[in-house]
Amino acid sequence: MSPVSRLSLIALLSLLLTAAALAQTDAFLTMHASSNHVATANRFPAGSTVDFLIDAGWSQAVAENVTVGIEVPGTLVSVTPPDATVACSNASPIRCTLSSREKNYQGTITVTTRQQQTGKYPAAAAIATTTPELESRNNHASFSIEIVDRPDLHFYGSLGPSYVEPKKNASARVTVYNFGRQAFHPKLTTTISAGGTFTDVRVYGTAECTLEPARVVCTADELGFFESFQVDLTVQAADTVDGGKIRIDSAASSDDPDLEPSDNANYLEASIIPHILVTSTADQGAGSLRQALLDARTRCETEPCTIDFRIAAPLEREHGWFTIRPVTPLPEIEGTVNLDGETQTGFGGDTNPDGPEIEINGSLLEDGHGLVLRSNCVNVFDLAINGFRGHAIQVDDDPSSNVCAGVYGNSYPYIEGNYLGTDPRGRTAVPNERGVVVSSTPGIFIEDNLISGNRRAGIFLGAGTYATVEKNRIGINANGEPLGNGASGVFLDVGGENWQNYGGGAHVEHNVIAYNGEWGVCRTPRGEIAITDNAIYGNLVSGIDVGLDFETPNRADDSRTIPNKPVLVSASYDPVNGTTTVRGRLDSNGVSGYGGWFRIDVYASSGLSVWGYPQGEEMVASRRLDAGGHTDFEITIPRDLRGKLITATNTRTHIVGWAKPLSHTSSVPGDTSEFSNAIEVR
Repeated sequence: MSPVSRLSLIALLSLLLTAAALAQTDAFLTMHASSNHVATANRFPAGSTVDFLIDAGWSQAVAENVTVGIEVPGTLVSVTPPDATVACSNASPIRCTLSSREKNYQGTITVTTRQQQTGKYPAAAAIATTTPELESRNNHASFSIEIVDRPDLHFYGSLGPSYVEPKKNASARVTVYNFGRQAFHPKLTTTISAGGTFTDVRVYGTAECTLEPARVVCTADELGFFESFQVDLTVQAADTVDGGKIRIDSAASSDDPDLEPSDNANYLEASIIPHILVTSTADQGAGSLRQALLDARTRCETEPCTIDFRIAAPLEREHGWFTIRPVTPLPEIEGTVNLDGETQTGFGGDTNPDGPEIEINGSLLEDGHGLVLRSNCVNVFDLAINGFRGHAIQVDDDPSSNVCAGVYGNSYPYIEGNYLGTDPRGRTAVPNERGVVVSSTPGIFIEDNLISGNRRAGIFLGAGTYATVEKNRIGINANGEPLGNGASGVFLDVGGENWQNYGGGAHVEHNVIAYNGEWGVCRTPRGEIAITDNAIYGNLVSGIDVGLDFETPNRADDSRTIPNKPVLVSASYDPVNGTTTVRGRLDSNGVSGYGGWFRIDVYASSGLSVWGYPQGEEMVASRRLDAGGHTDFEITIPRDLRGKLITATNTRTHIVGWAKPLSHTSSVPGDTSEFSNAIEVR
């Protein structure tokens, strides 16, 4: 045989083998049953009409001489082919032939039966073809059903939150399902055996309920196969400082014996948060703050608790608040603790309408901080902390101590409603070294505090992954008058180095930051810091500074640095329309490919800072810009701003994946520039 003939034969054999491979098919089928539109049920009441659904077909290539054999329990009612290409016998065992010429085919054969006899029964189906198959393991399917002649009630429930303050509300949801024969007069009885009372009930379904403080009974006329009714209950926790459990027991029943009574009843539990009471202004001993902090180290190590102020007279009547003066530094706070000064208001009334009723004053200490937080599960609310040689609040917790997640609605320390560096009226300075200092924490929330009059920065964030600084008054007193901190209002050195992956940062929003001895907001290049909609004015140096260099020049490429600031060209008033128009340009990039954009915030101020740097006293407009590179913009403000100085910031925003980072309140972190040049409106 010549070489050419030999090659031709090899090619022919190769083509034949390829054709044989292409002729292989893959027949398959699956099987399930349904009744009353319950597609996944395998239990049905006696007398039910049950549909067995056999999904049969093939893929890859046309299957020749396809047959499907089906055996099902019960009395056969009908067999319904999916289309004209399928022909089925109408007797058991059922045989169907499929003659579709499609390369890929799937159809559902419906076999309807009536099930009278109780018990468990198998059903089976098989598909066969004369065409060689790629896979035969999917040619068989089986399904088992159970026929019952009694109701089968199931109880499901939930109770939350897991930890409840005394006298506060928890929500319980209890549901009864019937997975058996029709149940007549199904009843759900729910009782509180400990820890609280029922105050409200709402039912979803046909049941009716009677409400008593310790018992709720809900009854319906009937509950058919796979039907249910749901009951929502409001539970008020007991008024106890000792903690304990709320326990709810529920049981379902009907007129007939239940098929499986073991799943008709269950119980739900939640914990009542214990309170450690401060009843004295003494520095130590029973009822003192010092003793409460010591007790919290053990009592709050494995469960949350609240340090509750309930100090009775004598009160410093000339002031309206209670003053605690430690002689030695207070114990560091560990565990999961709410240190809540507002509890004094609830106990003794609002004796200081201007601020907190509890003052912690460090005038008797030679050294030390006011409060030291050693856990990221500590919250500090509504205290006046002043007069310390150290900081009012020092946060130096263990970044791995995240066991508190969700207990108080947050996963990091929450510092809210405090007066840090002033008297409890918020009018005069009683300085600490700084207001809040963070040296170690994965995150922190600092909101709605008055932080003024301190010797150095109001807030100093020197570590951590994420911080929220919102709605604080930093550098003014409670009347809005100057009471600046000695250094910057806010200093930030938080977050990672790579903004594209979001290594953390901060949101600084809706604060008043004024009259401070250095910058309004000063930050390092680390992290992404969104600084938006603040009132920043009257500070010594610039309103926003990056890198402690007074002014950071714009770069030709800012994609790996802090974003460039806008450049304003003009600001003019139109008396006909009563509008002020601001024109400028933005040369910035770094968000293309990350689903991001730029935001231009425009501010109006009565003047420059003390040293003549731009600031932002009031945000008057905001505009989103989607394009990077060089972009001209024009923003119209429906106000007469003549005589005001206009500045602007650029916040570069991008999207981090489809879900927000764990250390972030948003999936769209932002990074804000310094203030632009200032232009007077004419």
